[in-house]
Amino acid sequence: MRDNVAAVIPPWGGELAIELLDRLDWGALARARPKWLLGYSDTSTLLVPLTLRLGWATAHGPCLMDLAPGQDDPLTAGVLPALALPPGSHFEQRQSARWQKQWTDFALVPDTTYALTEPTRWRTLGGEPRAQARGRLIGGCLDTLVHTAGTEHGGVRGFVARCAAAGEGVLLYLENSGLSPAEVVRALHRLRWAGWLAGLAGLLIGRSAAPDSTAADALRYDRALEQALEPALILAPGPVPARAGSPVPCPVLVDVDIGHRPPQMLLINGALAEVEFDAQRGGRLTQWLA
Repeated sequence: MRDNVAAVIPPWGGELAIELLDRLDWGALARARPKWLLGYSDTSTLLVPLTLRLGWATAHGPCLMDLAPGQDDPLTAGVLPALALPPGSHFEQRQSARWQKQWTDFALVPDTTYALTEPTRWRTLGGEPRAQARGRLIGGCLDTLVHTAGTEHGGVRGFVARCAAAGEGVLLYLENSGLSPAEVVRALHRLRWAGWLAGLAGLLIGRSAAPDSTAADALRYDRALEQALEPALILAPGPVPARAGSPVPCPVLVDVDIGHRPPQMLLINGALAEVEFDAQRGGRLTQWLA
């Protein structure tokens, strides 16, 4: 681990980061000075264990090829300045105006920038016009993280318990790269069985990049989320309970700026964060760097 390297930013997410987990010298990493690892997609297979096992803050956000010169949308342009902030700082990000539906191949056009054409609309899973939640961030790509759930590399249950003991909540965030609606249901149940959905202060779900079902009688993506999360909507303390000690359902925000449908927010695993949503004004996420 070279001390003159401040950050590691892969060009894109990759596919087999899971093969690195058993090859890493976790003892040596524990003795090393932490540095930023920034990325998303399969990179989150590394980000989450580094936070859970070592206590490192890790950065879920654009990869190197997303940071091409001329990439000027506010979320992407703010990533590196946010990572340069000193401890004790905080930064705020607001819901994007538009998102990108079609990709240009980086291998063919390395300096391509986003074509943001689709209106961004965050929403709550239950249709509520407002939501607010506060807690420590953890999460990433559902497609890959589901395989770490319940293992030493995916101890989110313990993370939630440690945060609760410190009087803090947890904001879990997930995004779907390529899972079909049926696969989303299976993956979310797997996370629930591993304790990832218990005791959350909030759940943030990014825009899905996978094709939706089109047959009239097929399971659609929105229904898949409802079907998998309805029995797992965990009761967690709300910001203003109806009465003392009364729990409220964990808010679930959908189509958030996370993942394979850019632009996306920078999410610091381990950072204390507060998310606020209003159907008229959009969403906002504030993070504090301890």
